[in-house]
Amino acid sequence: MKKYLHVLLFSVISLTSMQASHLAGGDIWYEYIGTASNPHRYKVNLALYRDETGVPMCPSFPCVKIVCITSSCFPEMSISLSFDPITLAPNSDTLVGSRVGSIITPSQLSCLSPAGVFFFHKTELYYYSAEVDLPGICSDFNFSFSEVARNQCDNLQGALDFYIEAGLDNSLGNNSSPTFLSPAVKTFCAGKEFTWHQLASEPDGDSLYYSLDIPLAGNCGGAYSPIAYTPGYHQSQPITTAPGAFAFDYKTGTITFTGSQQEVITFKITVEEFRLNSATNSFYKIGQTSRDVQLPILASSYCTASLYHVLYSSNASIDSIPYSTCQDSSIIVKFYNPILTSTVAADGSDFGLTNSLGQLIPIKGASPVLRGKNNLECREVEVFLHQPLSYNDTLMLTVRKGSDLNTLETSCGFEINEGDSLFLKVDGCQGWVSTAETKMIGFSVYPNPANDFLKIECPNPAMAININVLDLSGKILINLSSSDVPDHLDISPLPQGFYALQLQTDEGIEVIKFEKR
Repeated sequence: MKKYLHVLLFSVISLTSMQASHLAGGDIWYEYIGTASNPHRYKVNLALYRDETGVPMCPSFPCVKIVCITSSCFPEMSISLSFDPITLAPNSDTLVGSRVGSIITPSQLSCLSPAGVFFFHKTELYYYSAEVDLPGICSDFNFSFSEVARNQCDNLQGALDFYIEAGLDNSLGNNSSPTFLSPAVKTFCAGKEFTWHQLASEPDGDSLYYSLDIPLAGNCGGAYSPIAYTPGYHQSQPITTAPGAFAFDYKTGTITFTGSQQEVITFKITVEEFRLNSATNSFYKIGQTSRDVQLPILASSYCTASLYHVLYSSNASIDSIPYSTCQDSSIIVKFYNPILTSTVAADGSDFGLTNSLGQLIPIKGASPVLRGKNNLECREVEVFLHQPLSYNDTLMLTVRKGSDLNTLETSCGFEINEGDSLFLKVDGCQGWVSTAETKMIGFSVYPNPANDFLKIECPNPAMAININVLDLSGKILINLSSSDVPDHLDISPLPQGFYALQLQTDEGIEVIKFEKR
């Protein structure tokens, strides 16, 4: 066992990123916050990702970062961005970083197996910001940040300087730059196709264009230049892939690739925004933002499929217990890894729901639960039921291949296995049709579903019986008392739907659910 652990540890430590300084990635963006008295005021934001094995981000207070602002219209200026501590919500599953106010990058290691998570180092996320009054109007404001602290990687030659920038043209109006919605660092495994979304939000309604660029080296406010790629890598193919090439969607920023070897990769993504000039009926570039991205690619043995792990109802107040409340009309399924919203079938056919007697509970639809501005991925799917839950029971929710001919797929590239299931406890109903309270006498009722008549059989037909047919709200629709058990029951007056047949004799009560067609 010790020998095996040493092999695993060596394979991870051999990654070049372990020799790095500390910056694994970063974003820079700005927001317009001007007023009548301060018409050119902006908030400049910086997100930095620190390799936890590197030097501390801020060894002492105050913790500030310098951003330089240059243009062809005004003298260069610089501003100090203060550290913005991140406050976690109560019961958050996000981990805190080494410094108060920093966090472990969300979902960075979510595609890894437990062995991969244990042996591979993480990154920490730090936010900085400051307000600045620009000196006026200019077509080429540039906001830049640099630090001699870039993580080493396999696809760039001698990359030490970390440099990112954003641009602004406020000559035809104020502007807020695009903001990336997902973290800039993610760990994947070789041998598996992954889809990674780099979606950005834009508050002004401008058109966005994504591009795959070369990382830069340089000084804040000074000269900068592209970093040379290691032989075998280039701008459109920054990762070693097989089969297929590295695919980048310039409309959405979505990346699709299958890494073929263990390596650490760095590349740059730029988002440009274009605004319509109504006077000329043409688009012009009004701004841009950029980020440096780092992707550690591990051996395939470090990745395994991660399944969803929590069920809870739409009315439940606690989301960590698989309970639902009587009369809920939907169930929310929570996933450990984000699910691609494109793989959720709107008709709900990705799921099957049965009660403890194995009877199907109809589902009429399903929809991704979107929280925030990223509509390409979700962690929750709401499953809508044909009728509200109306009896106490333990239900089983099963993943199926939907009408879209696939099962749900995680952002890690794994399909949820068809047949995987979870149990859901329904509580709080007054138990007229609770399967847990049913006393089994031995009645047989068929056909089910039925059109006009139900055939009733039992071991001893020569006994008095009281028969009730109830809808799922508990209302009695048919009542029949007889000195002996009838061989059939007329249900032709009932509308189509699901009902409960309650059979009561001196020997006990039996409840059988049936469908009227």
